[in-house]
Amino acid sequence: MIAKYKSNNQEIISGPVEKHGAHGKMTSVYTRDPDGNLVEVCSYE
Repeated sequence: MIAKYKSNNQEIISGPVEKHGAHGKMTSVYTRDPDGNLVEVCSYE
């Protein structure tokens, strides 16, 4: 996931970060969309 963002010159704001979500353990990466909104992309284990 991070490699794809970097190959498109998209800045990673934070991550990967391990957290616990509604469905258990997850890994999140944060970036910004073209309008500047913070976007969280996560993957559950």
